[in-house]
Amino acid sequence: MVIDILPKNLLTTWTDQLKAEIYAYLLYFGIGLVVICCFSLLATGLISYKVGVMIEVPLIHMIGLLHKLEKEGGAAALAVIEEVANLQDDSIFLSQDLAVLFESFICIFRMVHLATQDIFTVDDSRSLLQLNY
Repeated sequence: MVIDILPKNLLTTWTDQLKAEIYAYLLYFGIGLVVICCFSLLATGLISYKVGVMIEVPLIHMIGLLHKLEKEGGAAALAVIEEVANLQDDSIFLSQDLAVLFESFICIFRMVHLATQDIFTVDDSRSLLQLNY
């Protein structure tokens, strides 16, 4: 029976190389993961900014319209609403929901304006036609 005893450095050389490879792979994996996370955060931020702009621009437009209506008042306010209703373009309303919201705002304003007029002095059929307009 022959017992061959290998020196310690021969036994640890292979494990040291294996450890170095594993550390290198883990380092590359970690760097790649950080880069992917940075790109995904950047893309998420860009998308949220665009969605915020899509919501904010029409609302600012509607608030400006309300301020303009507050300054004008009376029959001039109805003329302002009609002017803005004809102005509907895609640069203001970037989504269908906001266009529907704006149309409902115009209809409500027309109804309130008609209700606050002296509705009893005009013909009923004429007031119904104006309300339907």
